[in-house]
Amino acid sequence: MKSAKVLVALFLYGCFMVRECIQHDNNEPVKTALLQTWAEKLYFELWNCGEYITNRKSLQTKYNKESKLEARNGQILVANISSVIKSMMDKKQQSLKRILESVEQVAVSAHDDEPPGNDYKIRNSKPKKATPDTNILLNDLKENSHFYNTPVNTTYSSVHIPTYVYDRATEVIKAIKWSENLDATFKKNYETDPRLSWQYFGSTTGFMRQYPAMQWPEEPEDLYDCRMRPWYVEAAASPKDILILVDNSGSMMGQSKIIARHVINTLLDTLSVNDYVNVLVFSNVTNEVVPCFKGLLVQATLANIRELKLGVENIADPNNISDFSEALTRAFDTLETYRERNMGAMCNQAIMLVTDGVPENFYELFKSHNWKNGTMGMPVRVFTYLISRELPEIRDMQWMACANHGYFVHLSTVEEVREQVVHYLPVMARPLVLHQSHHPVIWTPLYADVTDPKMTDYLWEKEECHQQYNDTISYKKTKDKFFYPKNIAKREQDRKRKELDQNVNVNRQKKHNLITSLAMPAFDKKTEMVGL
Repeated sequence: MKSAKVLVALFLYGCFMVRECIQHDNNEPVKTALLQTWAEKLYFELWNCGEYITNRKSLQTKYNKESKLEARNGQILVANISSVIKSMMDKKQQSLKRILESVEQVAVSAHDDEPPGNDYKIRNSKPKKATPDTNILLNDLKENSHFYNTPVNTTYSSVHIPTYVYDRATEVIKAIKWSENLDATFKKNYETDPRLSWQYFGSTTGFMRQYPAMQWPEEPEDLYDCRMRPWYVEAAASPKDILILVDNSGSMMGQSKIIARHVINTLLDTLSVNDYVNVLVFSNVTNEVVPCFKGLLVQATLANIRELKLGVENIADPNNISDFSEALTRAFDTLETYRERNMGAMCNQAIMLVTDGVPENFYELFKSHNWKNGTMGMPVRVFTYLISRELPEIRDMQWMACANHGYFVHLSTVEEVREQVVHYLPVMARPLVLHQSHHPVIWTPLYADVTDPKMTDYLWEKEECHQQYNDTISYKKTKDKFFYPKNIAKREQDRKRKELDQNVNVNRQKKHNLITSLAMPAFDKKTEMVGL
């Protein structure tokens, strides 16, 4: 596309130059020799430009002398390509459905089983947690080119458990135990389709079973949680519009403010590009944390999520008494506008209220804004996050969530935030669960096999510090040239390029692979997720 633009620009410039010269004096005859010189010069410039852009000579050397051009029917070519792609996608979907059937069957049969005892050992992917007392060490791994030269074992799977999830918790260890039966299906899929890449099962309890077995990289810091990944999030719940309301009254000081910030950031981490979101901070007045997002729901892209996180980071010190009625009314009005105009995700809608307490349950407000068609037809779910170290009065907060088909969470420490916040995902998945027989197939967009960039702002900060260090060294070496306009422009261009790079926040020492995943929800009494 760039080469076409360059050629067109040169051609237009040449035409403009010829026309200007011809019209310079209408009384004089056109000088043919002069036009011939211009034409030859224009031809020379266009040809050289085309040679450089297309790299024609280099391409010619890659083909032997007997190579020749043949006309091909474009429709037949597209049809063949389409057929090959469809066949590939069908094979992947068939493999996924086999995992789905195994999950639902095994989950039902193991539902009433007792949790395994302390002698049960896990094949843990994380080397630091794989102690011989409770884990089976992964020592028999071999590099496999099909899995990007990663050391793996194709005879069984291994388990990844997030850092903040207790691996011996009853529900976690019980699900890990019965999910071992998926190994037979994983191996059958790989034998049937050797081109198949990673296969995994993600549980609402937080662990992920991955085939083939591999050791989880120790660097950078392990922030991985399958419930935050695109394949899980997009299959776990339909697209959603979310408004996050954060209380900034005088009581939200110190630890409460820190916990509230973590709650908001974690909620933002769980969103995908199919979702729309905004964050409102309220005390006696209600404002967006990012002023240019006023009255909007923005798509949950990496750039927008980062802007919202920066806005949350810069929230002013708590003050005044909060006007909950104004904040809730504004949230309901914004969501109603998006519903009526068919904007945003055009599916689920929710309000997330983050506070250290409410003065009442706001029954009349919910009745007028969310229960217009009765309590069974409410368009907006309400989730409440109560932040308090003491045992507060929780009745109103619980009622607000339950009466609006949401979920209530009580938080007292930063450590429990990530595990508690993700409970909203199964609630948002309830419409899918009610159908039971409907298993939507989700193909994710292309993404890198790295820790989610939304969760790695600390790496961005390291990158910024490194950039400042380089600028300082450059200034000391070339003080007289450092502030030249072209040098300033180059540094600014480099920074913008890094900001637009979606993977700027990941470890640059590792070569990452671009992948797409196929996911499908599996239903039991809890929503589980599988993916390829």
